[in-house]
Amino acid sequence: MQKNSMRTLVALAIVASAATALGQIKWMPSFQAALDHAKETNRLVMVEFYATWDKNSQNLDTATFGDKAAQGVANKFVPVRVNVDKEGKDLAGKFHVTNYPTVLFMDKSQKVDGIIDGFEDATEFIKHGNSFLQDYADEPAAEKKYKANPKNLDAVARLGAIYADRYQIAPALNKLAEAERLDPNNASGKLTDMYSNIGDYYQNASQYEPAVKYFKKEAETSKLTDKRAYGYLSIVACYFSMDVPSDPNQAPTPEEVKKIREHFKVLRDYVKTTLALPNLKKEDRDIADQDLNQIETLLQATGG
Repeated sequence: MQKNSMRTLVALAIVASAATALGQIKWMPSFQAALDHAKETNRLVMVEFYATWDKNSQNLDTATFGDKAAQGVANKFVPVRVNVDKEGKDLAGKFHVTNYPTVLFMDKSQKVDGIIDGFEDATEFIKHGNSFLQDYADEPAAEKKYKANPKNLDAVARLGAIYADRYQIAPALNKLAEAERLDPNNASGKLTDMYSNIGDYYQNASQYEPAVKYFKKEAETSKLTDKRAYGYLSIVACYFSMDVPSDPNQAPTPEEVKKIREHFKVLRDYVKTTLALPNLKKEDRDIADQDLNQIETLLQATGG
């Protein structure tokens, strides 16, 4: 689940060699060996599909896996690397992997329980890796509660968030519909993670309009500053990624300039709303400040 670059503001400072970074993770010698070890230990397998010629794969191995905290998370799984141009070619086809790097987290039966599609920095990798571990631990109890009582909001919301985390969007949306019938205004706050994870799914699929819809629900219905900030800043990231209405081959018309300015004014409003949140974390404030500076620069460039 790779976040937009405007959201994470990744700065790649490659400070270690790939060999050193990779050496800190206990990689298994083959995919089959990883599966066998997963069966023995009841742990998830972490499969990194990479290409030696791909810069993002190289950055994942050096910048992300060179981070000690990220290495610690990776070692909670059974990690294995497969080269999509060699031994991993057929395996990549089996799991429909076409983007590099892709990291799949799967159980011993090869059921995919988490996906990282593309490069992520150490902070995002740690967040998602721990999230997948928690999903794996929580799913059996949530399924049991749901079977006992399909109107158990805790179970419905948790399963919906898990499905969205795994890019299983149809069952995630089904669970969201169930949860919204039980709690239409998110008064419990239990739907927030569903909104966030579904928004992440659509954003990573470059479907920005539905992503904005769910991030708005997260930001506008949650009572938690962290969740609201994530929703608003993710909306800004989506707007930055949307096509601004103009023809790139010629100077924009006055009407197009007006639309461009309206586009950036919407972004500015969301950023200012974020900055006004109580007890905003420093990292979120820093992202919002950087976004605001960029927006003001773009507005000035389109007419002051």
